[in-house]
Amino acid sequence: ACCPRPGTRSIQMLYRAVIFVLTPTMLELLAVCALLATRFSAAVAAVVGVTFSAYVAWTLAITQMSTEVRKEVNHLDNLTTSKAVDALLNYETVVLFHNEGLEVGQYDHYLKGYQQAAVRTEQLAALLNAG
Repeated sequence: ACCPRPGTRSIQMLYRAVIFVLTPTMLELLAVCALLATRFSAAVAAVVGVTFSAYVAWTLAITQMSTEVRKEVNHLDNLTTSKAVDALLNYETVVLFHNEGLEVGQYDHYLKGYQQAAVRTEQLAALLNAG
């Protein structure tokens, strides 16, 4: 086997994230909460735990929405690009049948959808950063 498979690489990346990012973060959070509970009060530790949980929930929700919008952006980008390439490759046919207006209208429709989805992506990124 000369090249690792993409699925294997994805699983390796997931394991690395869990082992080197998630696990140390959870251990640190538990240590900080334990320290806060012993030095101050359990209420302070609970506030930190609830705040962290809310942050994680917010991040996961916005990231999920952003992923869906990003898929839409990619799909509309593919449609827009393929429409432009198709119209350019078949230029003579489009002119022969006087379909310039139709092609421009379809391209405009795809491009407007792409622009709206791209704006939604930026809005979700800003919303994620606000959290």
